[in-house]
Amino acid sequence: KPLRRLKLAENTNHPFPSNKKGQRKACRYLAEINNRVINATLPSARAGLDYLKKVITPLAREHKPQYWRLRSGFVAVNEYYHTNKREVKIPRLNVKAGVKENRAKVSYAELDTSRIDLRESKQGIGANFVHSRDADHTHHILHTCKAQGIADVTHIHDCFGTHLADMDKLDHIVRATFVFLYGGEWCAYTAFANDIAKQLDDKTKAISPDEKPDKGTLDTAGVMK
Repeated sequence: KPLRRLKLAENTNHPFPSNKKGQRKACRYLAEINNRVINATLPSARAGLDYLKKVITPLAREHKPQYWRLRSGFVAVNEYYHTNKREVKIPRLNVKAGVKENRAKVSYAELDTSRIDLRESKQGIGANFVHSRDADHTHHILHTCKAQGIADVTHIHDCFGTHLADMDKLDHIVRATFVFLYGGEWCAYTAFANDIAKQLDDKTKAISPDEKPDKGTLDTAGVMK
C-alpha cells in the first residue's frame, strides 16, 4: 500500500511523499543514512564485505558465476545475469462486440546467461556469503543431531528447536558445531578466496587470501559457557 495511507499518529499524515518517485527518493535518502551508520558502528563488517566484493570481481568480469564449497560439502553460488527486456503488444478482443480493441503492452525479461551482471553480483555477495555460512552451520547441526538420536528438529533461519526432553542436548550441539567451524585455524575468507581463484581463467587476477580482513578477538571457547 502507498505510504500515504499509513499514519504515524491519529490525524497525522505520513511525512513521506505520496507518489512513487518521491517515495523512492526518500528510501534512497534513508538507505544512505543507514549505510553510514552501519559503516561507523561495524567497520569490520564493511571490511569483510569489501573483501568479498574484491575477490569475486575478476571472476564476474570473466562472466562466470561464483561458486564456493562449504565445509559440509555443499556448494553455494552467487549468480546474477544481465537481462534483456522485451515488450510485447497483445491485441485485446471484445468478445461481446466481436471486435479488436486497443493493444495491451506486456513487458518481460529474458536472462542473458552469457553476461554476468557485475553490479548485482557485488550487491548480492555479502548476503549470500553469510547465508551460506548459516547453511553450513545448519548442515553440521542436523548431521550431529541425527548421529545423537535427535530425529525431530525445527529450524527457522538461525533458530533451532526440538522436543523439551532434547533441548539441552540440542543447545550443546548448536554451540559445539559453531566452535568446530570457527574456533580453529580454518578461515572462511581464505577458503572462499581459494575457491574463487580456482575458477579463474586468468590466475594473475586472483585476490590473495593475505588481503583478507584481520581476524577478530572473539573467544569461541566462551560460546560453550
